[in-house]
Amino acid sequence: MEFTFNSFASDLPDSAFWYNRYDPQIKGLALSWSNTIIQFARTGNPNGAGQPEWPQCSSKNPQAMVLDRTPYLSQNLNAQDRERWAEYE
Repeated sequence: MEFTFNSFASDLPDSAFWYNRYDPQIKGLALSWSNTIIQFARTGNPNGAGQPEWPQCSSKNPQAMVLDRTPYLSQNLNAQDRERWAEYE
């Protein structure tokens, strides 16, 4: 939630965060991610706001964005969970 709404700039106490909100890498990632969410809300496409190019997700192309020091796409994130749920589709 801190990344999506970029609440690192809020008046909440430091104990309210899982991350060091003063770390420049964390602040940059939060800003880049919140800009990605804004881009998606405006256009329906999350690309172009600072994260790696993120192709449209589908059952044949289940790519998830992993927010890390260097964000990246994961082709089969939680594949075992998806397989268990597939029987209910």
